[in-house]
Amino acid sequence: MKKEKMYAIFKKKSHLNLYNKLYEDDNGDTQTALQYLSDGRACYPLENLPLFDGETIKGLLGLKPNDILECGVCDAPEWIGAALADYDDTDIPITRTADMFGYTVLETYHNSEDDNFPEVCYFVSPDLISVISDEDYSLYSRELDGIGCAVIAKAGLITKAVILPYVFSAHECNRYLKTVDNVYGKLKGLNDIYNGTVFDKLPDNEL
Repeated sequence: MKKEKMYAIFKKKSHLNLYNKLYEDDNGDTQTALQYLSDGRACYPLENLPLFDGETIKGLLGLKPNDILECGVCDAPEWIGAALADYDDTDIPITRTADMFGYTVLETYHNSEDDNFPEVCYFVSPDLISVISDEDYSLYSRELDGIGCAVIAKAGLITKAVILPYVFSAHECNRYLKTVDNVYGKLKGLNDIYNGTVFDKLPDNEL
C-alpha cells in the first residue's frame, strides 16, 4: 500500500529527484545502496526495487514514455545523508496529535531531567504521512544544517521517510489567527447564551 500511495502523490509532479545513497564495497568501488524518491517536501526509500534513472522512473509511476517529468538523479545531498543517519543527538520524539488548517500536527512529547526542550508543533501535509500509514514507525524531529528541522519516520533503525514541515507565511499566520479569533468569539457567545449570561442582561421584551 505504501508504494501505491507514494506513486499517486509523485505522479502528479513535474519535477522529482532520485537520490542515491552510496557505499564502498569490499574492493573500494562506490556502489548505490538504495535510492530515495523526493518531490522536495519529502523523500521515501525505493525498497526492494531495481535502480532507476530519469526515464525508467516514469514506468514505476505509471506514466507514459512521452509524459513530461523532469527527474534529476544525483548522490544524496549532505542534508539527506544527515537525515538518513541511524541516530543524531538532536533527535526528539514527536507524535501525531491533531489535524488543523488542512495539516497534520506533530508535537514533541518527551522531556526528562537530562533532556529538556520546549514543546514544539510541526505541521505536515497529511498525504506525506499517509504514505507510511500502514507501517509501524516512530517519529522524530532532527535539526539539519541549512534546512532547520525535518521529521524522520523510523522503523527501528530503518528510515521510512524524511518529511519537511510546512512553514507558514506571515500572511497565512495572520489569516489563521483571525479565523481562530472569530471561532473563539462565536463559541464564547454561544456558551454565554447557553449559560444564561446573555439572557440575564436583556430586557424581557427582547427575549
